[in-house]
Amino acid sequence: MISRYYIAKNLQDVDALIQACKSTGYCSFDYETNAEPLYTNRFTPTLLSITFQPGSSVCIPLDHFERDKYTDGFSWKEAIKRIGRQVFQNSNITKMAWNLKFDDQINRLYGVS
Repeated sequence: MISRYYIAKNLQDVDALIQACKSTGYCSFDYETNAEPLYTNRFTPTLLSITFQPGSSVCIPLDHFERDKYTDGFSWKEAIKRIGRQVFQNSNITKMAWNLKFDDQINRLYGVS
């Protein structure tokens, strides 16, 4: 299977992703981090990948060292909050995650239940 990915460059791309998840009713997601312990001042999420259909994903650069190269500098914390409110907290969307307990802890760290 050919796999394709898109890097979200701005909040408009994030909003389009949210609409795609709402339209299909699916969201599979995974956070990448800087590998520091979760509840320390050094911890930070670096990337959030989401797919709403097989064979594709949208990568959202969060606190990643190369984010300025790929984005317009949008607020990554705002992106997490938008996705959280409109997708993760939406009971009409089926969510899947590779490591849900850990990903949920990251969401809660940024105010998403």
